[in-house]
Amino acid sequence: MKKIVKRFCIGVFVILFIILLCLGFYNPLEVTHYSITDDALPPELDGYKILQISDFHSAVFGKGQQDIIRMVREETADLILLTGDIMDKRDTELENVRLLLEGLEGLAPVYAVAGNHELINWEVYPELQELYSQYNVTELSDSGVRILHNGAWIYLYGISGEVGTKIFEGKDFSVADCAEGCYGILMFHFDPYFDQIAEKASGYSLLFAGHSHGGIIRLPLIGPLISNEKSLFPPYAGGIFQKDGLTMVSSRGLGKAVIPRFNNPPELVSVTLHSR
Repeated sequence: MKKIVKRFCIGVFVILFIILLCLGFYNPLEVTHYSITDDALPPELDGYKILQISDFHSAVFGKGQQDIIRMVREETADLILLTGDIMDKRDTELENVRLLLEGLEGLAPVYAVAGNHELINWEVYPELQELYSQYNVTELSDSGVRILHNGAWIYLYGISGEVGTKIFEGKDFSVADCAEGCYGILMFHFDPYFDQIAEKASGYSLLFAGHSHGGIIRLPLIGPLISNEKSLFPPYAGGIFQKDGLTMVSSRGLGKAVIPRFNNPPELVSVTLHSR
């Protein structure tokens, strides 16, 4: 009788383990919503919504990208940010990216920064830039732009990531050329560099980043397991983080890595800003 009970318990454990494993690898696309209240936000920008797309890696979400476009459209965002790795380093053609950009056109102003995959695939990257031009996407590379909304100014600055060099050497991303009272937002692909950004980001309130794919494997009660730099338990990988007055929104991204996602659905990030 004891042997039967023991075998039964083992069988139940194995079945539960298999179910949990299957659920962990089942990762449908989702929208993650954040609400950020900031004393620095002008009242005119209360309710302003930003939709972030990161680490797309030329993925497919429905025929003609209809699933992801539908979800973006439903968010009715005021601003769309593409925070790098929209293409993949293995790309030879960009049809999946083209379909995404075609679907985004006209939904809201779209701005982009390059990630490491764009800079590694230097032969195809110019084709992506041509698509950006075709579909009215403004790429920011160590440059900024002023955005007027309801009478208040946003200053959006994109930091380029130089693969294989000191990323921040000689860079100055001040908001000096923005009107007084402007709300400063940064775009940068690499979330592991949050500490370095926070040290230099005087005048900015928000940073949108990606790259770490949310830690690829996310364990219950533990969180992200591994970074794209192959370090364990990355401190900044998917979520909201704060340091020295700067808030970083780190997207878990959309595309696949070499290691399959576990308990880590691909995400669009929707951030609604509120003033006090």
